[in-house]
Amino acid sequence: MFVINYKYEGASCEIKSFENEKIAIGKIYRTYAEYLWISTTESLRNVEKYEDMLVKVDVSHASLTSLTLMGKLSIGKRGDIKITNVELISENNQREYYRVNLMRDEKLNLVDKSGMINMQFNTKVIDISLGGALIESTLQLPIGRELSLNVEVGNDSIVSLKGVILRKPDSVNGKNRYGMKFYEHDQLDELVTLGMYLFRVQEESDLRNLY
Repeated sequence: MFVINYKYEGASCEIKSFENEKIAIGKIYRTYAEYLWISTTESLRNVEKYEDMLVKVDVSHASLTSLTLMGKLSIGKRGDIKITNVELISENNQREYYRVNLMRDEKLNLVDKSGMINMQFNTKVIDISLGGALIESTLQLPIGRELSLNVEVGNDSIVSLKGVILRKPDSVNGKNRYGMKFYEHDQLDELVTLGMYLFRVQEESDLRNLY
């Protein structure tokens, strides 16, 4: 889980869908460990259809770093907007993680709103890092779609990583490619396991290249 700095209280922000439709413009007036509140003059009729959906929040502050966040939108009793499950998408430039080329088939799970798996498909993982993965599939997936990716991490062990589709690069050989971002909240153990595995994979690759 990403915790936004309390100093961003008072910062201007724009809430958008993952298709970049403008939902509302407002100001952050309260930040907490797990969520933030945004005041807006936008008509609730324009906002209600996005309730319980994942949205992007571009945060601008005159003296602090600009951020792009994502989270689930809900509406408070006073007509203000609450963003929960906040994750960082970018801070000035996209956060960078060391990526490891994998190029192998794994299982991709589509999940419903409760987080339960309702379908599973084979998908190719092109590369992967602690931040996310580049995957290749015949599936047509919308940006903002939540899913989980099963990755074999050795000794027949599987780690399941929850995340969301953030981008769709150009297709290759008729296959769709997607940039998946892993959630940081509620899966620290899984990310630690993945990190240890990726370190071993890269170490073995470096040793092979030496000889």
